[in-house]
Amino acid sequence: MSSLTTLFHWLIFIAIVVAIFAGFTYNKLQRLAQNVKEKRSNIQVALSKKIAEINQLVNMVKGYQEFEQFTTLKISNDTTASGMNMAYQQSQAMLAAIQGAAQRFPDLKTSGQYHRIEDSIQGCEKNIQQNRLIFNNAVKEYNNQALAIPAAFVSRLLGFPPASYLEFDTSGMPDETSLRQFKTDDGERLNQMLGQAGGAIAGAGKNLVIQAAQVGRSVQEKLSTAERAALPAGPQYFYLAPGGVPQRPTALEEIRGMVLKGQLPLNSMVAPVGSTQWIPISQVN
Repeated sequence: MSSLTTLFHWLIFIAIVVAIFAGFTYNKLQRLAQNVKEKRSNIQVALSKKIAEINQLVNMVKGYQEFEQFTTLKISNDTTASGMNMAYQQSQAMLAAIQGAAQRFPDLKTSGQYHRIEDSIQGCEKNIQQNRLIFNNAVKEYNNQALAIPAAFVSRLLGFPPASYLEFDTSGMPDETSLRQFKTDDGERLNQMLGQAGGAIAGAGKNLVIQAAQVGRSVQEKLSTAERAALPAGPQYFYLAPGGVPQRPTALEEIRGMVLKGQLPLNSMVAPVGSTQWIPISQVN
């Protein structure tokens, strides 16, 4: 009874420690997550302002009959990384089209209102890039906490998955310096382990083929002269049954028939009578 009471007390103690740790981790991750959301919202505000300014330029350009097909950009409330990246690229494409139009109309390019709006757009662009850097730093701080031990054991269970970085540059194209190819130490170790496992499997497969060849040669050597004479006319081949077991000589067409019926795999290995070289049946003419 005493030992059971002691065990019960230990379980209660462990449960309390786990609850305290989970609560502490949740509060810290929640604070960092809210910081990420705030910084992401700041980018969305700056991007929306840029799009609004570009729409003013669109209205100016539409005053020229040749550019009536220009349409205003829609200000999106999508704050996901993909949503903001798409809106940013659209704004950059529209701005480039407007600047190209301004080159053809000197009075538009020299307009005071045009320059005022263009300067405002440049200010918005600078604000977007600054907020993007601040946002990515907030994501880094959050991920460092969520993915570090011991928080990594409970972060997903508490509803805090890793956050994504925002990866567009001033050209509106995917950032070439982004972390797409980033690999953690754990990833390198995993790839190394998989590589070692693959090498072991390949080695085992090679050994199986060698053993099958040896068994096939042994079977061929044990055929008596009478048995060889009794073989049907035409090309005769040993073949490997599922599991790598060599089978007695059989007509090539019969083996192909078993492949077509699904009784043998498509890459079944065969060896001509008198040879110890195994080749895929697909390579036999």
